[in-house]
Amino acid sequence: MTRHQLRYAEACCAFFLTLARPHRTRKGFCYLLLARPMLTIPPLLLLAIATFHDLRARTIPDWIAATLSVWALATTVWSASGTSWIGLAAGLSLGFGLGAAAFWLGAFGGGDVKLIAALGAVLGPHGLLGMLFWTALAGGLLALVAKWRGHRDLAYVPAIAAGFLIYTLRGGV
Repeated sequence: MTRHQLRYAEACCAFFLTLARPHRTRKGFCYLLLARPMLTIPPLLLLAIATFHDLRARTIPDWIAATLSVWALATTVWSASGTSWIGLAAGLSLGFGLGAAAFWLGAFGGGDVKLIAALGAVLGPHGLLGMLFWTALAGGLLALVAKWRGHRDLAYVPAIAAGFLIYTLRGGV
């Protein structure tokens, strides 16, 4: 192998290692171009599917929250996200606790609780709180629209998806 081929191979290995561990190059070009969308697109697609189901039948399939939880585990195992094991557990617990409190008050359904808990596992506790801020704003806007249209209840997953999207676009994840 020539010196030129060896340098090329080293550069390729460094590039793929950067993709596998984007938290080490958070400000780098590779992270902004490839890793961040790879971390956010699967949860956004699952939230879009959950939104469709919630608007259509007012239910959220359990496999969506389970898939988000597996995604959180996979990104933590491969160190692809900035969330540690403690952050994953704390985000899951915080999401479940806040969601269960909202369920107890009658604001959420059971599927919303599971979805918030799974997103807590994906984002960690700090990211979850940031996402919930934007979710609350989007939910308030949806509530005003629902009241204006004469509806008494509303599907809340669109607000959760909007909150996740706004949080992601503002630099989260």
